[in-house]
Amino acid sequence: MCGIAGCYQQADGESLASVMSERIAHRGPDAHGLHSFADSRVTVQLAHRRLSIIDLSSAADQPFSKKGLTLSYNGELYNYREIRSELVSCGLRFETSSDTEVVLEAWRRWGSQALSRFRGMFAFALLDEASGHLFLVRDQMGIKPLYYLRRDDGVVFASELKALVAAVGRELRVEPATLVASMLYYWVPDQRCSIHGVEKLQPGLWIEFFPDGKARLERYWCIESVAAEAASGPPMELGAVIEGSVAAHLVADVPVSSFLSGGLDSSLVTVLAKRANPDIDAYTIRFREQDQRLEAMPDDALYARRVASQFGINLHEIEIAPQIADLLPRMVDVLDEPIGDAAAINTLLMCEAAREA
Repeated sequence: MCGIAGCYQQADGESLASVMSERIAHRGPDAHGLHSFADSRVTVQLAHRRLSIIDLSSAADQPFSKKGLTLSYNGELYNYREIRSELVSCGLRFETSSDTEVVLEAWRRWGSQALSRFRGMFAFALLDEASGHLFLVRDQMGIKPLYYLRRDDGVVFASELKALVAAVGRELRVEPATLVASMLYYWVPDQRCSIHGVEKLQPGLWIEFFPDGKARLERYWCIESVAAEAASGPPMELGAVIEGSVAAHLVADVPVSSFLSGGLDSSLVTVLAKRANPDIDAYTIRFREQDQRLEAMPDDALYARRVASQFGINLHEIEIAPQIADLLPRMVDVLDEPIGDAAAINTLLMCEAAREA
């Protein structure tokens, strides 16, 4: 998880970008940077907080600039090696072994058509200095978040809503209809935002901002079209599809672990990951006996142990004794928007415990 933020055509862009970068510092503990560009047409600031996954060297730090393009990128391309090989065969020379540089060079060669080649999860901002245009892009399924606010003749954007609130909160107000939606559905639909005027870039879309204040929104991927095409073709072997997907997600230059609850989904993913990478280990949580009685839920650790034992997976058990009331302010800050799923608390506790293990 990395974090991106930035400003386009904002007189106070330097200070806003710095504030937003600080507010999302938790997203990237390994490095941070701020790139500023200005000419007679545009003023742009791109900020980045890095969590190193691929190419751990400082050469891959961001924002990443090369020959007139600057990229601030959150995510991972699972097929970056294949795309890199194709670009190398065209005569391109790379300066790093990162997927960041692959994204930048793919955009240089194919423009927005590069997006149809990307397999991964990502949200990024790309500045083309020659044209003065800024591009914001979000992955096909909307795994990585990206919020933006049209402001004056430009835009302010960030990976998290709280960054925008920290920077320009006095200009913002709550969107009442979204609060109603959160009570109806127990979450905020992706098409809405809790803050009036702030938009979430929708999955499979990219938007281009121009120096004159205009913008162009385009779709590069549509789940309905993909589903219709798949339905009209030959049947696919589900097992092979899932196994291939899990293997693709293991691309990293750091150790990879799994969260294992013992349920169907996490068990399937963990076992397939173990097949692809024998070094995979797993984490599960267990509650104290007195807390388990209060939960009145099955003991996930019991089933996780069974899966780990059967398939030879090194399982780390983390006992937690949460003070839920004390966690609520933290949860509000972490989640940004209302959500009615109490499992978010367990997820937070598990992530923190795994990080410290």
